[in-house]
Amino acid sequence: AGVTGLVLNPPATDVPEVRAWLAETDAWIVRDERLVVENEQMHAMVAATRRAASDREAPVPARDAPVRVVVERRDARRADDATWGGEGSRAGGEGEFAKVADEHAGPVLRVVKPKILGLYLRNRVEYFENRRRGALDELRRCEEEEARSPAVECSLALSSEDEDAASFLVEARARRRRAEAEVTRLSKIVGVMSTVLGEVNMKALEEAGLGGTLDLPQAR
Repeated sequence: AGVTGLVLNPPATDVPEVRAWLAETDAWIVRDERLVVENEQMHAMVAATRRAASDREAPVPARDAPVRVVVERRDARRADDATWGGEGSRAGGEGEFAKVADEHAGPVLRVVKPKILGLYLRNRVEYFENRRRGALDELRRCEEEEARSPAVECSLALSSEDEDAASFLVEARARRRRAEAEVTRLSKIVGVMSTVLGEVNMKALEEAGLGGTLDLPQAR
């Protein structure tokens, strides 16, 4: 009960779960996040302080970070992830996009957008895209297994005297639904992180004086 602050350095694969835990407990608020490279390995550092009863604002980036955090509260019933505003959006606010972005890109990092975040996100997108491909392969196997069921229609299987056939089909469909849910989950993560990565790249272009655009040769 006497602990008022946490400085965490979880393994890369555990960072989203740690951020989710901090948000779901409603006892901590992420105040700062840093990406640190040591021995050619990139680590995400998360600093959180115990949430006061009156503390309901967005995470505050490091003092030397010139960024304006805009609190944007939206009714969950009217939240439209497709119109999420990117930089300045309420970290931890309503909407599934904001929730996934906070967990996987970071509520502070996705607002501050340090240059190193681009490399971090590219690595994480590649990691989750590989997992998504594996989940798609598993889904295809589950669909093939379900199609080979001796009782194709669940209603026929459940009324059949062949209990093994009925059990096989029910289990096959349960595995297929779990695989579908995993593909959907991973696809959302890849989509959200790719969007934030695009914002980081746009910011880098603007800071380089390119106005967020590149002069590309015209197709002939």
